[in-house]
Amino acid sequence: MWVAGLATLIVIAAVALSASGLVASAISPSHASNATSHHEAQWNPSTGPYNVTFTETGLPTGTVWVVHLHEVWSSWQANVAPAWPGWYGWHPSSVNASNTSSIGFSVGNGTYDFSVSAWGNASVQYAATPSYGNLTVNGTDVSVSVSFAPIPLYTVTFSESGLPSDTFWSVFLHTTQWGGYGLESFCGWGHQGPSGFGWNGSNSDTVTFSLPNGTYDFGVPPAGSNGSLYEASPSSGNFTVAGGAVSVDVTFTQIQLYNVTFVESGLPSGTFWSVQLLGGWGESGWNGSTGSSINFTVPDGTYYFGVGPAWSSGTGYIASPAYGNVTVDGTNVTVDVTFTASSNQSWGQPHWA
Repeated sequence: MWVAGLATLIVIAAVALSASGLVASAISPSHASNATSHHEAQWNPSTGPYNVTFTETGLPTGTVWVVHLHEVWSSWQANVAPAWPGWYGWHPSSVNASNTSSIGFSVGNGTYDFSVSAWGNASVQYAATPSYGNLTVNGTDVSVSVSFAPIPLYTVTFSESGLPSDTFWSVFLHTTQWGGYGLESFCGWGHQGPSGFGWNGSNSDTVTFSLPNGTYDFGVPPAGSNGSLYEASPSSGNFTVAGGAVSVDVTFTQIQLYNVTFVESGLPSGTFWSVQLLGGWGESGWNGSTGSSINFTVPDGTYYFGVGPAWSSGTGYIASPAYGNVTVDGTNVTVDVTFTASSNQSWGQPHWA
């Protein structure tokens, strides 16, 4: 089913976006410089400092490129507090960017991993050689030469039908085939890595990407409009870019929705209580109320639920059932929940089936 594939893509999206956010802020043009890293005071103070200089060829004048430098090991690390800013665990890391032909760091003796990437645009990106590697500083300056080569990009267009006008919808992409650069670069994030993830959305009838040759997995999640839910077909699949533009047609179909209503008894009037619903089409929801019922509108599927404890006038109340599952199969569903006063104040979070 499309749910499992989409859930996987969404998890990757969360990780990729988090990582790429750091890189994007680090290499924005306002930070571009060939000065030494502002983290240099955290490198080995007992040796050097020595200059590590990366020099590039192949980029158009003014193009921003970035180098990440990460220390693998040095003999002094055991004596340095790992909580210093700029450190990943026991290993100091730094990033520097430039729109000139060189990027420099001041460091002490040690072995360092590095990665190199560059900004492009919607029609071309640039592959670095080497794009990653390691170097050793041992009592002398080190120079690394990097050459960039252009990578042509082609337009991939997803076209939808079936959605009401101005409905937002989106497409996720994923590839694992590249070694020196990631899909994040081609989505404008500049992220470096052996695999890539991209996302784009639109309120129009098309969603577009600019991509190099390669094979890509995609996922199209459901879209909502005016209280209705629409499912995509295909909701997942793959395509290949081979020297030209690619088009993918997506048809949305409205999904019938049903009410799942939780009805409580046992609480004093006006007491706030809440329910979390998880599962079905890969989404989770939370709702709370001071009334006697809480409602969710969902398509067919099996859902796990949890009902949290409630408090009123200093008294705690426990729900029964506090958790469980409910199946929606072409009809509305009602779940009765009974609250009982309890003196136990260490309930914690509800358990999931």
